Amino acid sequence: MLGTFASTFIIGYGTYAAAKLGWITGVGTSDPIEALLFGAMISAVNPVATLSIMGTPELNCDPLLYSLVFGESVLNDAVAIVLFRVFFQYYSQHEVTSNQIPGAVLEFVGVSIGSVGVGVLVGLGCAFLFKNTRISEHPTYEIGLLFLFAYGSYALAEVVELSGIMALFFCGIILAHYNSYNLSAVSRDTA
Repeated sequence: MLGTFASTFIIGYGTYAAAKLGWITGVGTSDPIEALLFGAMISAVNPVATLSIMGTPELNCDPLLYSLVFGESVLNDAVAIVLFRVFFQYYSQHEVTSNQIPGAVLEFVGVSIGSVGVGVLVGLGCAFLFKNTRISEHPTYEIGLLFLFAYGSYALAEVVELSGIMALFFCGIILAHYNSYNLSAVSRDTA
């Protein structure tokens, strides 16, 4: 997550400096926001090949390692998307100054914290509901409701202009940690 954040600014300001020096053309030199948009766009790295190799049965890779690499790649994608959205919001204003970059960073932090909060709250609400009701007696409804809560965290975050991917990711973490004990055996295997 921090690597994607740092990479965005290093690539963005590096591109901006190269444009200012005349080494590259086609990048605006009046403000760095266009270069930062480019930096946010290419900073997310997807380890698809690594995950496909780690998932092969011949390697007998630890499932926890696979989950950690996958989770980290999803989080990096979410960080890049949030950074791109924040920078694009400033870019669409057409008059951006370098003084607005700290405000964009603060907005990124706010969106990130808000997205995590939405995911955690929806996940805890789902776990509370499943613990205090008898829904486990109906596995078909139970698994459907579980997926609706997960999608609900995504939808709620998007409606309030936060990161749906980040909210869904943290809702999944909460559900895996707290709600798996409340599920029936059939729903636990299905989920």
